[in-house]
Amino acid sequence: MKKRRMVLKVFCIFILMFFIKGLALATAEDLMLNTGFEDSDFEWYNWNDGESCGSIESSEFHGGSVSACRETYGVGMGCYGQIVSVSPGQTLEISAWVNNPPSDVLADSAEAFVRVEFWNDEGPLGSGHTESKHINGATEGWVKLDVKAKVPRGAKEARVLAFNKGAKPSSKGKVYFDDFELIVSSGQQSK
Repeated sequence: MKKRRMVLKVFCIFILMFFIKGLALATAEDLMLNTGFEDSDFEWYNWNDGESCGSIESSEFHGGSVSACRETYGVGMGCYGQIVSVSPGQTLEISAWVNNPPSDVLADSAEAFVRVEFWNDEGPLGSGHTESKHINGATEGWVKLDVKAKVPRGAKEARVLAFNKGAKPSSKGKVYFDDFELIVSSGQQSK
């Protein structure tokens, strides 16, 4: 009888551990919504400053049937962005798939990248932002861009951005973003 109780206790502990681990993973995955833009631009804001625009396109996609397109046509910048709640000390690992086809190649100082910014109630934090590698020419199909950043003191939210910009009046091109992923870790290391 004692042996059965012990086996039952151990079994319950394992079930509880798997439940807690699954809950933590589900919570991290739910921080970003509509990561493949399948519900149009729902959950994303579309910001433009200058000669840039964004649209949801079905001509290019990594997964699903659509992606977010950012087009540059001169000096300016813009992004699709999503806001997620964060806590100081967390580490964010963000990735997205990006494609710049030769037919609409980014040219003349046009570029695209994934960016994360940290904000508090007053605005962006002075600690700045972190960006992935910049795409400034045709890609050979879809490439994965990664950003890893630690949430600074005072931050309440992170803005995950599919960013494009042009630096010259002749800057031009289209770039497609799809299948964002965000992994959050506590930043605490075990001893």
